[in-house]
Amino acid sequence: MRWVCAGPVAIPCPSPPGGWLVLPRSPRLEASRSTPMSSATAQRLTAILHREEEVYVAECPEVGTVSQGDTVEEALANLREATELFLEECPQPALAPRLLTTFEVSVA
Repeated sequence: MRWVCAGPVAIPCPSPPGGWLVLPRSPRLEASRSTPMSSATAQRLTAILHREEEVYVAECPEVGTVSQGDTVEEALANLREATELFLEECPQPALAPRLLTTFEVSVA
């Protein structure tokens, strides 16, 4: 099992044994955001955010990536980057969106 680390969060990635793969902010990734890539495919994924102590935590349930930031926007940008880097390293088949709903519980 290899780990993909984007920022402060490590993400498990199935692969041959190899320890840690550390992926800091990538200049290539930043450049790719401003120039269209013919082989890139856009996918709409889910982001779930919550506040944890002093930071916002963002999670993508379809892929399993998690990141954080000081603001909602930063947490979402970090999640997007972590997910893009993860999918570059560990391509997934077409991802189906999750069904997201709410429910109530009774608390005594």
